[in-house]
Amino acid sequence: MRKLILISPFPPKGSTYKSKHSALASFGKNKVDSMLKADSELRVVVLADKYENDGSWEDERVEVRRVWKRGSILSYFGVFREILREKDSKEILVEMEWALLGKNQILIIPFPFLLLLTRALGKKNYIVTHGVSLDFSSLSPQLGIKKKSFKSRVYNFGLNAFYFLLVRSAKKIITLERDLADKINGKMGGEKAVFIPHGVDTKLKTVKKDKARDLLGLDKDEFLIVNFGFLSWYKGSDLLAQAFYGLIKNKPKEKLRLVFAGGPSSVHKNNLVYAEFIEKLEEVVGKSEKMKITGFVKDEEIPLYFSAADLLVLPYRQFISSSGPLSLAFTFERPVVLSEKLRNYFVSPDIKESAKKSGLAEKDLLFELNSKSLAEKIRWGKREVNYKKLLMFSRLMRKKRAWELVGKKYVEMIYR
Repeated sequence: MRKLILISPFPPKGSTYKSKHSALASFGKNKVDSMLKADSELRVVVLADKYENDGSWEDERVEVRRVWKRGSILSYFGVFREILREKDSKEILVEMEWALLGKNQILIIPFPFLLLLTRALGKKNYIVTHGVSLDFSSLSPQLGIKKKSFKSRVYNFGLNAFYFLLVRSAKKIITLERDLADKINGKMGGEKAVFIPHGVDTKLKTVKKDKARDLLGLDKDEFLIVNFGFLSWYKGSDLLAQAFYGLIKNKPKEKLRLVFAGGPSSVHKNNLVYAEFIEKLEEVVGKSEKMKITGFVKDEEIPLYFSAADLLVLPYRQFISSSGPLSLAFTFERPVVLSEKLRNYFVSPDIKESAKKSGLAEKDLLFELNSKSLAEKIRWGKREVNYKKLLMFSRLMRKKRAWELVGKKYVEMIYR
């Protein structure tokens, strides 16, 4: 039996979506389950984050060791110690995001050096990058830094140095959309970056729309728009709220409702820039009864919000990774539209092919982040012929990106 080391956040035992700290926990859990299903000879040791009310645990083919803690530089010693223990394990799979070790993103800087060290010890590192940006200025407003400032240039140099070292430490870099792999290979040279799509959880079951709305206390007669996940500047949460408020202000009698199914990130909640962002967002949402922020969504509520939705909207400012909420839209076969900034999703062949088979052009799935464009897209999507096309697109993507297929791709890449 071969053994894989996975470094990733991981949910409490017996759950998939219960982590309040990172969406990578459910991603890691779904990936482990799918890889074990694809390879009966595989065993996985997960070097996971320490989690309140859940310690290390083990079952037949998975061992979860909670050895690192957010906000602690000592986490590296715990991870390295466990890697040294696994002398017979040659392959390491890493789920990498900038806030992996918490809100102080400086703590992520030593990670490439840890992986360079494991590579020197003969390990093969496979790194899944959940956020790809080679230009810091595009993300600097999220941290409250002016785009053209000296500080922004310093961060940009550090960001590119980080990716340079990360690529050198890796056997393969995995991105969740094709365009992001192309960007890394184009900037860093070579062909180490490869594309494996974000998996779709086909185990979750849809609830009848009327029942879901009853359970959530939502009106059955309204056209319900849902934005799912942690609230964030780069995800455009504030832009969606402003655009929707402008829409209903001009058409107050139109039966529309916007629900932000999620809340502030617990990782960034004490950051002053983030706190100010949330305060301004809540101020806009508070201007209308037709908008609501739910707060953290529990495992059992996820199917309800997606099943209740008429339309999922992803208003992202930047395209830096594949969206977990997009994957869940495919899971529940819900219509979804994307901001113009996400146009490069269509570089991925499965998305381009599914849109074409559904009778959709790129422009049909995209909208500008303003009230007029959002209103036009909603009205376009409400027409029965267009709504059916959007449904078909999500159904096709559900099949193409099922975790069962994605898990096989990881096994083939690592062990072929």
